[in-house]
Amino acid sequence: MLRQTKSCLSGSAEEPSSKDETMQTPEEMIAEMSTDELQELLGELGVDATEQQAAGVKQLVAQLGSLESAIETLFQLDEASGRRAA
Repeated sequence: MLRQTKSCLSGSAEEPSSKDETMQTPEEMIAEMSTDELQELLGELGVDATEQQAAGVKQLVAQLGSLESAIETLFQLDEASGRRAA
């Protein structure tokens, strides 16, 4: 489930529709989103996240300062939990 998100979120931010719009990094966009909005975005990307999980993703991105690093950390945690369950 997280693997789908990695490819979707690690891509570049959408191009603005006009040159007057300011480009935001994915990290900036996530920082400005409410937890509900991030939860909805994650759902659209195929990740069924609770409100608490969405808040955790937002906090992790803020702490690491990088969406890519946050995604990698989540994959490592997901893989580690998968190994424990097996």
